[in-house]
Amino acid sequence: MSTFPVYNSIRQIGLDGIHARSRYIYIKRERDEESKIFQSTIEYSVYNATEGAQDTRLLLPSNKKCLFDEPQGTPSKDQDHSKFKEKPGQVWDAHDQCKIFLRDEDATVFNETVFSSVCHETLCKTPHRIGYYAAGPALEGTFCGGKKWCKNGECVSWGSEKVKVVKGGWSDWSKGKCKSGCVKKSRAVTVDKRYCNNPKPKNTGKYCEGDNVRVHFCDDSKLCKNYVPPVDYAKQRCEFFSKYVPDITPVGVQVKYNEKRQWQSCAVYCKMKTGTWYTPRQEFNDRGIDTFFPDGTWCHNDGRTDYFCQNRLCLPPPVKGRALLPGGYIPRGLDPEVDVPVLNNAHPKGENRAPDKLREYFQYNEGRLPPLPGPDDLGRPKEEDYEIIDYVSPNL
Repeated sequence: MSTFPVYNSIRQIGLDGIHARSRYIYIKRERDEESKIFQSTIEYSVYNATEGAQDTRLLLPSNKKCLFDEPQGTPSKDQDHSKFKEKPGQVWDAHDQCKIFLRDEDATVFNETVFSSVCHETLCKTPHRIGYYAAGPALEGTFCGGKKWCKNGECVSWGSEKVKVVKGGWSDWSKGKCKSGCVKKSRAVTVDKRYCNNPKPKNTGKYCEGDNVRVHFCDDSKLCKNYVPPVDYAKQRCEFFSKYVPDITPVGVQVKYNEKRQWQSCAVYCKMKTGTWYTPRQEFNDRGIDTFFPDGTWCHNDGRTDYFCQNRLCLPPPVKGRALLPGGYIPRGLDPEVDVPVLNNAHPKGENRAPDKLREYFQYNEGRLPPLPGPDDLGRPKEEDYEIIDYVSPNL
């Protein structure tokens, strides 16, 4: 069993000192005593590092007798974990584990290049948030590129074992409902989706080719009694944002379109106390609070055609029957901001303020395009930056 699903459970039963991001779970009872639990069940893989012998009970609190109880009766199918043959990653692949980790059906691994490292750390993303997220090591048996899977925290060949490789196929389109933000000059929008699960790909980095989202305009005459000017909609949103971000004032605006930042004129920009226009994308990234105008909002005219916000991008009207964007099932980012290389796991010591370079990127200055920050600009917290060091190094 991987550290991925058991991390919190183990801590809750009294085993402290667990580090979810390490290749193994390390438990420290006393200063001079440490033990390893390899990526398997606790009962099978607890070792005393000093004595070099297996000792299941060594690390388990004496008052946790339930850990040693024999199961009563025959387990139900739902409780029979032997059916996974100690390779649950063959049932829930790295993409599925990202969906569970982020609680988001659209989440996937960051890109195809990270498969080789999922046995140590699974990097996830979703088109609904910027940046990426680091989960723990992937489940045993998770595909990790080539003809390999995860075993004891390593990406190893599956050798002579019979492993099924499945090419994925698209589901039917799932039709969305007609929705409108009731903003002046806007259009109502229907968003259809399909999924690469018919069949679901297995033990391959190749996913379905084509698009997984398509957009249609629809009639909002029965949805809207009144239409709000974009500036009033932005003001309402900024008024709400200002309750959570002290630097923001309740003054909002829709900024001009920029073809190099197609999301820009669909984002709500608020006036900061410094006088700068800023969209608080990072501050609300993990709160489930939308910082954009509703899909269908008018956002540009190129002299011939009106553009409208579609999945947070300012685009020409959709062609009937054509999907929204080219590319594969693994989202390139319907919202291109997801490509901002910022790690968005909880930061140490409550430092949740957006990095300066990222704040600069989300500012608006007419005539000046803020540069996209790189990994060196945003950095990544070090383990020693966290207040609680809950693991011991295997090299000690």
